[in-house]
Amino acid sequence: MKMQCEVTGSGRPIVLVPGGLTGWVSWEPFVKSFSENRTVIRVSASVKSNAE
Repeated sequence: MKMQCEVTGSGRPIVLVPGGLTGWVSWEPFVKSFSENRTVIRVSASVKSNAE
């Protein structure tokens, strides 16, 4: 599993974990507002398989 993250803002941390098929893009409308008073950490996980 490969994990990617983006950190913005400062203050008490909040971790935004995506659900569904949209990934961290689903949190985009909220990041600017949240990061005014919080450290916003968005994570995205992608799974790569080496199955033969």
